[in-house]
Amino acid sequence: TSDVKISWVGNPADEVLNVIMENKYTVVAENGEKNEIPWKTWTKESDKYKIISHRIFVDGEEKKIEGSDGKEFDDKTFEIKIPLCNKEKYEIRAIMEKRYSYSNDYYRAYSASYIMNGMILSISHPDDMLVELIERGTCEKFEIISKTATTLVARYSGLILPHQGYVLAM
Repeated sequence: TSDVKISWVGNPADEVLNVIMENKYTVVAENGEKNEIPWKTWTKESDKYKIISHRIFVDGEEKKIEGSDGKEFDDKTFEIKIPLCNKEKYEIRAIMEKRYSYSNDYYRAYSASYIMNGMILSISHPDDMLVELIERGTCEKFEIISKTATTLVARYSGLILPHQGYVLAM
């Protein structure tokens, strides 16, 4: 599942967004050997950009993992590498809160790193913001389960391949 909570920081005229992303998924490894799962975020360069917090849980246990800042083209990046070893199946929960400039970066995107079997997407947003869900390379459309002035819940039932996912246009 993927939960996205979008809110304004202070006055909407300041155009600063706070976004909390929470992803929960099961990782099935090819074997029980040591491995890493990357979790990376991109945001357009801005003086309003800031990672507020990040938390990673593996099989219900919180892991203290430092992230690393980087830059790709005009984007600031933040990446966490989640270490896995000695099992073939892991339950991952990753939460990140960040702030950034809405006028510089008016969309959120998700791109799978590995093959995924379906997804439930839940979005909450301010009532003065129109949010549209756009498929990103998937074979089928997301099924809209519910939509109100401040929420959107959608489901994808098929396979999501690497580099596929969704875009939230705001």
